[in-house]
Amino acid sequence: TNEDLGACLAPPTKNVWVSSSPSSWAAPTSAVVDSAAASVLNQKMPTEVSASANKKNTISNDTNQHPTKLEDEKKRERFRSYQNGQWNERYKELKIFKQRFGHCEVPHNYVADNGSQALAQWVKRQRYQFKQRIQNKRTTITDERKAKLDELGFIWDSHRGAWEEKFEALLEFQKCHGHTSVPSKYEDKNLAIWVKCQRRQYKLYTLGEKSAMTKERIVRLESVEFEWNPRNL
Repeated sequence: TNEDLGACLAPPTKNVWVSSSPSSWAAPTSAVVDSAAASVLNQKMPTEVSASANKKNTISNDTNQHPTKLEDEKKRERFRSYQNGQWNERYKELKIFKQRFGHCEVPHNYVADNGSQALAQWVKRQRYQFKQRIQNKRTTITDERKAKLDELGFIWDSHRGAWEEKFEALLEFQKCHGHTSVPSKYEDKNLAIWVKCQRRQYKLYTLGEKSAMTKERIVRLESVEFEWNPRNL
């Protein structure tokens, strides 16, 4: 019949096996494997690209929020350079002071040629930094700076430095007035108090009691005709 003839002439169809038994399953064709692999790749690629982008954004944000080590080092170097400049400027002022007065005991009211009044405070700060150095603490006194100050005969001990400063002030008083008997109402009250203190310490020394007076200081004071007991008490 015509139906049988059409069935004979129709192209053969692929057989599809359907069975509940695993042993009867057909192996997947290469086309099916390629399709499945492409599907897996298409699913993973967007995730991997997204993760990579997030990582780059994180690095970018960290860079923007935190300065680099190089920038930090440049800032520290500029600060050190500024500090060195300030230190060298004060050192030059002290050197000029030494050339003029023969010592480094800068009075608290000293004014440099450039109008600066910072030299006396700077001198005290160098002594403090030296004390820090002796105690193995953080300090700005380097070997180079110490050597430069030693060349000027700088006195590191703060107590001795204070005594030397007042002694130099006493010499200036003597040049102006011809004696060392500083009155109690003298304009430089610190000097007047210091003179009284030397007399009191000398009395304790002669009595064999604890005193800040030394033989060296006695000799130096007597060399400028210092009066230990001006009222003969």
